[in-house]
Amino acid sequence: MRSIEDTLAAHTSLHVAQQLRFGASDATTLSRWRQRIEAQADAIDALGFDAVFRRMWSFYLAYSEAGFRGG
Repeated sequence: MRSIEDTLAAHTSLHVAQQLRFGASDATTLSRWRQRIEAQADAIDALGFDAVFRRMWSFYLAYSEAGFRGG
């Protein structure tokens, strides 16, 4: 599998200037955000958002959390 650096070098004049790593602390933050959204379901409903909106955000945050935990 080619790295992003290899692909850039082979096809463009672009280069990676900085790499950032995300990890456990970011996963914890996403988990807390998801818990807060789920705990505030009634308040979110009162703002006019429906259950589909809440489920999509919950799914997105859980998916992102899993990605950070998995590296």
